[in-house]
Amino acid sequence: MTEYFLTGTYSEPILFGTGELFKGKGEGIYLCALEDGDIRILDCLKLGNPSFLAINEEKKHIYAVNEMKEFKGVYGGGLTDIVYDDTGRMTVVDSFPTGGWDPCHVAVSPDGGVVCVANYADGKAGVCAQRTQHSSDASGGTACTQYPVFAGWQTVRDGSGD
Repeated sequence: MTEYFLTGTYSEPILFGTGELFKGKGEGIYLCALEDGDIRILDCLKLGNPSFLAINEEKKHIYAVNEMKEFKGVYGGGLTDIVYDDTGRMTVVDSFPTGGWDPCHVAVSPDGGVVCVANYADGKAGVCAQRTQHSSDASGGTACTQYPVFAGWQTVRDGSGD
């Protein structure tokens, strides 16, 4: 049986909080197949530092954070929306700045309507509503709303009384 997986990479140099400069050697997002212990690269979509990925299988979208200090000339990293077809071919639909520095995690809501991004360097989290038209904010501003994240445990209640 063949299993398929995606992997994101660091494709550009990135300065870590420790002051260390890491020189990325990847090229972007790789679609790979694993069969009988062998891994084959099927496709590579070249992107800047797509370090973490989330997949919405129902709508065939991949969301990649672009972990960097500046994206498209704007402070902070980016979020790239990618579609894929039945052959696994990936195509960028849109990409835009997140407004947060070094986004390092992305998650998609179960209904696919919201994409959330967490940022490493500034400790903010961004919430991006799924847009019906894929176009960046006309004002040139961020397409995600950023919120400060507080250190420590925080309880989230679902209203069920538990």
